[in-house]
Amino acid sequence: MPGSRHFRGMSLPLRRVVARLRPRRRHYSTSKRLSSTSIPDAAALDSVSPIFTQTPPLWAMLSSCNVSRGSAIDITWNHWATLVKDLEAVAEKNRQNAAAAVEAKRNEAQSDIPAGSSSTFVQVDTTKDQSSTSIMEPSSSTPVASPSTTNADAPKPSRWEIRPTWQRSIFCGVYVIGWAFSTAYLLKYRQTYVTRLKFFRGPTSSNMPSSPPPPPLPAKPTTNSTAAALTPEAGLQDNRFIHIETASHPKGITIPLRKVSLYDGRNETELVIRSNSGSITKSRWRWNRTGREYWFMSLSGALVDGTRYTQVESARDKILQAWFGEVEGKKKKKRGGKKNSRILS
Repeated sequence: MPGSRHFRGMSLPLRRVVARLRPRRRHYSTSKRLSSTSIPDAAALDSVSPIFTQTPPLWAMLSSCNVSRGSAIDITWNHWATLVKDLEAVAEKNRQNAAAAVEAKRNEAQSDIPAGSSSTFVQVDTTKDQSSTSIMEPSSSTPVASPSTTNADAPKPSRWEIRPTWQRSIFCGVYVIGWAFSTAYLLKYRQTYVTRLKFFRGPTSSNMPSSPPPPPLPAKPTTNSTAAALTPEAGLQDNRFIHIETASHPKGITIPLRKVSLYDGRNETELVIRSNSGSITKSRWRWNRTGREYWFMSLSGALVDGTRYTQVESARDKILQAWFGEVEGKKKKKRGGKKNSRILS
C-alpha cells in the first residue's frame, strides 16, 4: 500500500477508511507530478507571447469596491436622521389642518339652525328649590380657544433626530440584498473573463527545453481510426497546451488543449472556452469537478497576435487559426447559426 509508513499501528478497516479520506494523486495535481508530462516552467511560459490580450472592463476592475457598501449600511443605521425644525413644521401643518376641520364643522352646525330662531339659550339652575331660569346672551368678548390661537413655543436650537427603526431597517435590508447579489454576479464573471490567452506545445517546440523522444511503438495491425490517431497532426494536438488568465486570476492556469473546446458566443464579438468533461479549478494544472467550466473572450478592442483589428471577424479568424491551425482555421471562419454552438475540431 503506498505510504504504508502512515498506516503503522492501524487496523485493516481503519487503514481503508484513512486511505479513502486521503486525496488521490491526479495527473494534474502538482507541478512535481507534471514534470513528466512536458508542461513548461514559469520562465518558459513567460517567454511565450500571448495570442489574445484584453483589458478588463470597468466593472471587473472595480467589483471589489462593492465592499464599500458596508459603510452605506453603517451610515443609514447610525446616522440617518432628520432635522427637528422640519418635524415641527410638519406638526404645525397638522395642527392647522385640524383647526380648519373643526372650524368647518362649526360653520356647518350653525348653518343648520333656522333663520327665525334666537341665538339665546336657557340655563336651568337646579341648586334652588324652585326652578329659575335666566336668559344669557352670548358675549362676543369671551374668546373662543382654538388650536391655531395657542402661543407658539420659544425658538429652540436646531438638532437632528434619528429616523424610526422601521425606515432604517428597510433601507439596510435593501443594501444587504443588493450588495450580496451584485457582488456574487460580478465575482463570478470576473473569474470567467479572459484577459490573456497563450498557446504553446510541449518540449518539441523550439522555445521549450528539449527532451529525449519516446521509444517507438511496436508495429502491429491497426484499424483506420487507430492509424488516424497516431498521425503526426494528432500527436501535435495532444502535445499542445493553453494558458488562460482571467480578471480575478492573473497568474492563470495551464490546460491541455484536448481538454477544452471552443464555442461561439452570444454574438460575433464573443468566443467561449468550455471544458470537455468535468471542471477546472482555479489552482494551476488541476483538473477537478468543482471548478470553473467555461471562460469567455470579448473580441471588441482586443489585441490579437500583437494587432488590434478594427473588424471583429479578422480577430476571430486569427484566433481560430491559432486554435485549429492555419488550414483548419480558415475552414471554420463561418459562424454557426445558433449562439453557444460548438466550433467542431
